[in-house]
Amino acid sequence: AQTIQYLINSAPSRVGQAPISAGAVCGIAIACAAVVALVAVMGINFSTTFNIGVVIMQTGAIIMYGVLWATFRQVNPLDLTSDEWAFAEASDVWKVHSGVGMLYQSSIAIL
Repeated sequence: AQTIQYLINSAPSRVGQAPISAGAVCGIAIACAAVVALVAVMGINFSTTFNIGVVIMQTGAIIMYGVLWATFRQVNPLDLTSDEWAFAEASDVWKVHSGVGMLYQSSIAIL
C-alpha cells in the first residue's frame, strides 16, 4: 500500500495536489489483502499451473524492484552525496547493524 501511495502521489498529474488520504491508503491495503487472500485460495484449490504463474509474477516483481533500486541509485535524483546515503556500499545492506533490529525483522518475516 505504501508503494502504491508513493506512486500515486508522485504521478505528474498530481503535482501540486494534496497527497492521498489515510483512508484511501487503508482502502488500498484492504484491496491488496483481498487480492493476496484470493491468490492463496486459488493456489490451494486450483492447479499447479496457477501456482507457477504466481511464482513467475513474484519473480518478475523482485526483478522489477531490483532494477528500480539500481536505477534510482545510479541516477541519484535527490543529488545525495555518498555520505548522505543510508548505505554507503552494497555490503552495508547485508551487514547486521543491530541485533534487536535483526530479531524484529526476522519475526516479521516469519509472520
